[in-house]
Amino acid sequence: RYNMPGPGKDVGPQVKTFREAVLKLKPGIEEMAVEDEAAAMLNIPVLGIFGDKPVMIRVPEKGNVKMLKNRIEAVSGIAIHTQRLMHGQDMPSDNLALKDMEVSQGFYVRRLAFVDAAGERLLKVAREGNLKAAEKELDFPADPDFVDAEGRTALMLAAEDGHLPVIKLLHEHCHADIDLQMKNGETVVHVAAKHEQLAVLEYLIKNAVDTSLMTNKSESALHYAARHGKTK
Repeated sequence: RYNMPGPGKDVGPQVKTFREAVLKLKPGIEEMAVEDEAAAMLNIPVLGIFGDKPVMIRVPEKGNVKMLKNRIEAVSGIAIHTQRLMHGQDMPSDNLALKDMEVSQGFYVRRLAFVDAAGERLLKVAREGNLKAAEKELDFPADPDFVDAEGRTALMLAAEDGHLPVIKLLHEHCHADIDLQMKNGETVVHVAAKHEQLAVLEYLIKNAVDTSLMTNKSESALHYAARHGKTK
């Protein structure tokens, strides 16, 4: 119904994409974007990862010390809660912005050994659901997979009463093993099923827990749920 005027004969080839349109209007803008992206990253030398040679860790310029620790963990396998990251003579806090530091002088990271006493305390506070105390013990550092005499981990004890924040801390921050079995063969999913902790079960299943593992009596978590009268 409405006739739109067509392009003139001298406009040149038509632009097919938004990117082409931008480049046509602003020649050189793509190179500027690449330069800006490179400028937004920091290359930070970190000692202590592989021998006495620094490893360059790339971190966003707007990042903080916690982000640097995450990158160190990804590169080296040194878990965050076992890292002691030093900047000169200082141990910077996790929320300190990297742009406020002289990062060119580099950092030194040391892996701390697990402390059994901290592991024992972790079991206690995990069972109580005390998130702050659990964080403190893990920073000591406690082994997130430390077991008691029955082979129970902090993850299992937290699951008994549905302490999901503690479970998330152990699994997501400290990579606690969700498929470990205690001496009788039970796993954390058996514990959650036995105590009808539905939120915990949902979380474990979303995080790919192995629901097929059997106890010493050849019972799965489903058997436990049925035996204890849990139908949900």
